[in-house]
Amino acid sequence: MHGAGVNREIDRGLAVSIAGVVYESITVGTDPGLPAAEAAVRFETATGGRLAPGRAPVLTVLPLADGSYALIWKITSSGGETAFVDAHDGRLFSGAP
Repeated sequence: MHGAGVNREIDRGLAVSIAGVVYESITVGTDPGLPAAEAAVRFETATGGRLAPGRAPVLTVLPLADGSYALIWKITSSGGETAFVDAHDGRLFSGAP
């Protein structure tokens, strides 16, 4: 999931703290209707940008500002910017909503 993560601090092999972001009750279809290659084409067409060499789109879940979630293709452009293409309907998110 984009934006989620857990960090563990250890001291002499023992965990002393755990912190992070956990998302619960996620309801989103996990089968992309849009293949990675098509997501890349939609990104390039919409932005005029190009994918970073050797960086294929990555399928992940994106938490949205309204509390819902979207299955997306995370794309890194040749300029280092990140974009998100909805893996169901192909709409483009610019940056994390």
